[in-house]
Amino acid sequence: PSPNNHQVRKTWQNAINTVRNPMSSTKSKDIKTNLISTKFITRIRHKTNLFRMKNEREASISKKVKQYKPSSVLLKNTKYTEEELKAWYKGFLNDVGIEGLLSKEDFIDCYKDLVPRGDPTTFAGMLFDMFDTDKGGSLDFEEFIGALSVTSRGTKEEKLLWAFRIFDKDNNGEISMEELTHMLVATYGMNDLVEHSLDYGEKELTESEETIKMKARKAAEGIMKQYDTDGSGEIDKEEFIEGCMHDDRV
Repeated sequence: PSPNNHQVRKTWQNAINTVRNPMSSTKSKDIKTNLISTKFITRIRHKTNLFRMKNEREASISKKVKQYKPSSVLLKNTKYTEEELKAWYKGFLNDVGIEGLLSKEDFIDCYKDLVPRGDPTTFAGMLFDMFDTDKGGSLDFEEFIGALSVTSRGTKEEKLLWAFRIFDKDNNGEISMEELTHMLVATYGMNDLVEHSLDYGEKELTESEETIKMKARKAAEGIMKQYDTDGSGEIDKEEFIEGCMHDDRV
């Protein structure tokens, strides 16, 4: 016989009560089944919420990208087309979030992914400080794409000027022995460990910090002697560019 309306309503109400309170059942088998049902529903809700949040995020980013119009200054300075800048902008937002800001910590973490066996913390921190032109503590899209444009599409001289700014930590227009050594320590701390790991295996990753500093100091003395043509004890912008242009190692 077909169930009447009263039976259907009662059965449905019992099912709802069971999901809300799985311990209401007195049979152990029913309790286990109801617990599984509750966990399943919780997981479904969680996945649904994540899916909804993802869709909302993608919709927000798409809307922001559609509204984005690169300034004439950015178009002129970056050597990218408007379409290319929009594509980079979309990728930037997908990576850093709808706020469009990349923190120093996240920037360094990205570099660590690129150099899994070395320690790029110091080097990446120096790069970030140079990219962060307004010194706000985070990179917006224009700061990010400005630096990327020079490294990817700049002339050799533009790239060397960009590199000079990294070395010139105090921004006084000259590279001192201390600044040169500091930069080489950061570079060796990252690159040498990678080379050693490839050439000799894991045991070479234990090279001491003191050894790296000694190697950096020795290399800095050689570079200073070669590049500092006026004997001032520091390398100015012109000496740096001229030296790099005639240095086969660069």
